[in-house]
Amino acid sequence: MLLTLSVGLLGPLGCRRAQSNDASARPPAASSPATPTGSAQPDPSELGEPARWSIDGTTVAEDPSLPLTLDRALRDHGRRGDQVQDHVIADLNGDGELDAALLLPAIAVAGAYDHLILLSDSGAIRVHDVAELVDVPPFAITIVTLVDGPTLIAVAARIGGCERGPGFSFLRPTGAMLEHVGSIRVEPYDCAAAEASVEFVRAASGQVSAVELRHGDALTRYVWDRSVGSFAPQ
Repeated sequence: MLLTLSVGLLGPLGCRRAQSNDASARPPAASSPATPTGSAQPDPSELGEPARWSIDGTTVAEDPSLPLTLDRALRDHGRRGDQVQDHVIADLNGDGELDAALLLPAIAVAGAYDHLILLSDSGAIRVHDVAELVDVPPFAITIVTLVDGPTLIAVAARIGGCERGPGFSFLRPTGAMLEHVGSIRVEPYDCAAAEASVEFVRAASGQVSAVELRHGDALTRYVWDRSVGSFAPQ
């Protein structure tokens, strides 16, 4: 069960048809980073302890501590670095400085989690609560680098009941700001009537070239449209 931001790129958000005594969809499963074609599978005994994070093939150090500037910004936000369950540290907005995506236990709700994005801008750090920027409760997030496009943060909701289909909301980091740039999801949805999934299509470089939405026999492919700054059906 994924209660983290992501382990690898979040796999296809799919839903099987409801079976007897089963009124909910199966939640997404984590996928492992792909092994390059033709390479031998490594011996697990040679790999040592697994890295805490792997995003699009890039591993993050096992050390759970945050860089000092990010840790200080988190404390100024009222949270502590030792509360962080998992994290991704990377340059998300392209300014050459480190940013972070963090998963922390929610303060007010036992068993729930907060997803925070820390963005740097000219030495300052701004903290964003993902839940305030999307219209569904976030369940998991992943970093998506587009072919000839920006880096996005894709937010997946828990599929939950049969009425909420799979989908992603997309956030675009720009400087210290985080902008909602649309969503791709199956609506309306009835998992008893048709299977559905939302999948990322990757180029040979590993970057995302398109997003495919499948619902029953229908397939819709979305590509990034620079003119509108969002995904559009191809």
